[in-house]
Amino acid sequence: MAERWSRAVVWVWVLMVMLVRCGEAYDSVLLEGFYLAPKQEIVERPFSLKMQSDCNLVLYANNVRPVWATDTMNQGEDCYFLLQADGDGVIWTGDGRALWRTNTAGMNNGPHFIKMQCDGNVVMYTAVGYPLWATDTNVSILSLADRQRAYNASHADDSSQASSFVPPRIRPRRR
Repeated sequence: MAERWSRAVVWVWVLMVMLVRCGEAYDSVLLEGFYLAPKQEIVERPFSLKMQSDCNLVLYANNVRPVWATDTMNQGEDCYFLLQADGDGVIWTGDGRALWRTNTAGMNNGPHFIKMQCDGNVVMYTAVGYPLWATDTNVSILSLADRQRAYNASHADDSSQASSFVPPRIRPRRR
């Protein structure tokens, strides 16, 4: 009973931390025991991790540009991506074949989840926040204007900072 209670407390803590860090945590997280069926996704705009109906799991930027993929297209039917209780993320076919996996089985010591992050990286974390696996796709697709707006918004109440973002000057090398 105590183990169930402590596990529940950990999940509540994890979800609270995610809600503080990014806006809509539920859309950007895949919890242990849950899966992505064809055409389902986890989203942290402008990024989305989609399970396609051709059995390929693809990370998109702006819903158009593929950034990362499992390269499992057309290798099965009725595929889904399952975050298993043993810690492994697996793409299963409808007939029970494993097409691709994160190879993280046994690495977790309790609850775990996959998070579509604001920076475009998809990461599997333990309940205490230790990263087990990642797509390593930390990308910046923001324009200079978007970065300026984000910087200004994040420093709006900080009077010690300048009121606008000034990008560093890039000087050409002299020969």
